[in-house]
Amino acid sequence: MITMVKVRVSYDRPEQLQKVLKILGDAVLKCTTAKEQKGRYNRAYIILKY
Repeated sequence: MITMVKVRVSYDRPEQLQKVLKILGDAVLKCTTAKEQKGRYNRAYIILKY
């Protein structure tokens, strides 16, 4: 049985998101960015296999 964990990440620059994804490595099942980015920070939603 695969358990999933959902994580919301806020970031300023795309390089920051890429670094987080690199750290998480093979645990990432899916990563999506918010379609409408409002405010100072961008948002990404990451689903991890646990």
